[in-house]
Amino acid sequence: MRKVLSIAVGLILVMGLAASLAPAEASCTAARLVTSVAAGGDASYIFTPGNPFTPSFAAGLRPYGGTMSYYANGEFWAVGAGNPVVGLGVDSGSFKGGGSNWFNVGFYYNDPNYPNFGDAFLCPSCGHWASSGVDGCATSTGTDANLPDSGECNAVLLQDADGTATDRAFFAVLANEPDAGFDFLYTPAKGFPNPLNLVPIPKPTIVTTSRVAPDDVQVTVNVCPPFNPSGGYYLSCTPAQNSAIGNVGGGYRVYVRRLGRDLPKPVQWDSRWINPLLDHPSPAGPIGSAAWTEVTPSVSPVGHPLCQPFTFTFNCNASNEDLYLGTALTFGGVAPGALNYQTKIVSENTTKIHCGTNLAEPKPLERPGRQIKPAGEDRPKPRR
Repeated sequence: MRKVLSIAVGLILVMGLAASLAPAEASCTAARLVTSVAAGGDASYIFTPGNPFTPSFAAGLRPYGGTMSYYANGEFWAVGAGNPVVGLGVDSGSFKGGGSNWFNVGFYYNDPNYPNFGDAFLCPSCGHWASSGVDGCATSTGTDANLPDSGECNAVLLQDADGTATDRAFFAVLANEPDAGFDFLYTPAKGFPNPLNLVPIPKPTIVTTSRVAPDDVQVTVNVCPPFNPSGGYYLSCTPAQNSAIGNVGGGYRVYVRRLGRDLPKPVQWDSRWINPLLDHPSPAGPIGSAAWTEVTPSVSPVGHPLCQPFTFTFNCNASNEDLYLGTALTFGGVAPGALNYQTKIVSENTTKIHCGTNLAEPKPLERPGRQIKPAGEDRPKPRR
């Protein structure tokens, strides 16, 4: 009997350990919607610049067209408790946006008689805190950990690659407190515009570049987006919560793409993706090559503070190549110690930066040649 009890206690301990290591599952008993479409026609629709995108079946791209491209992607989290690592925090977890998951990218329906018929929107029937794959429940945040309350704040990050195959990428970050039914609505009645426009992810502004002997290059950049709807920030929680998401708690990371000298910069449909093997939503798989590499591997979980310069040096003495820089924006409101959320795609390229041994430090300026004076004037005349 004692042996059986020992085994049972051991099993309980093992089960408890396994439960503590298991990914968090959605614990909301009510749906608690995350939507931009409410009853009675109160709705905000989502637009990526360049839309409407006509249908294309090439490589699985935009099979239906619409106001967002097939590469649209997103996630949501409870401000103050989110964690981008799946299984941790209070957030959308493995329940990622895109396609017909928790937002609908729309389809091509360019008919003026049916406005908004094919426009993208946050889906009320499929995007909520009780969905499979969601980590935790927003109810556990706010001022009461056991009941829904007005102290909660829900953030949504949306992003899209350029559906017209340039090197641009777009984002919008939304935030709102719950309504009277404890759903999170992003509609005109709640202060959000229709349309909800994604805007370009701001590219790094190159402040200075300089040569570092013998052939490296030092670069200083800055990223300072406007923190308002025209800049992609649609934030409607408390000032402290809004700041935690964006202009105080947010930041940026810088990525570099290295290409052979004078090769054309990539503008494939998915050339903006940081990690296409993990995050690429197309069933056709990643198209591009020469992946983006972060040039800030030792930054804080926030990233580099927005509107503050960052200086780094490229070691480029092994080859002659061209460097392109791009920005990934990061967003706060996470659990203590967690990484910030960040866009999975980078901004438009900076101008090309040359790197390599044939562009070592420039030669010193040559002295101007000695001017020949007329005969008899090449030596000082004696004083009288």
